Amino acid sequence: MANLEKEIEQKNNDKVRLEADMSNPASYANNEGFLKLEKNYNDTISQLAVLNKEYEQLFETVMQMEGS
Repeated sequence: MANLEKEIEQKNNDKVRLEADMSNPASYANNEGFLKLEKNYNDTISQLAVLNKEYEQLFETVMQMEGS
């Protein structure tokens, strides 16, 4: 569970960094670079959604085991 939490934290950090990059007007100067940045951001969001779902399922399993 700790590894999953670390991975979620890293993806959240990546998301924040990418959002900061996307908020920089210079990011729009190079269309190819911006498209790559946008793809990385969307990939990160998707990966984060999967990791959060895994965490929720794992947490639920742990809670059920503790309740038994």
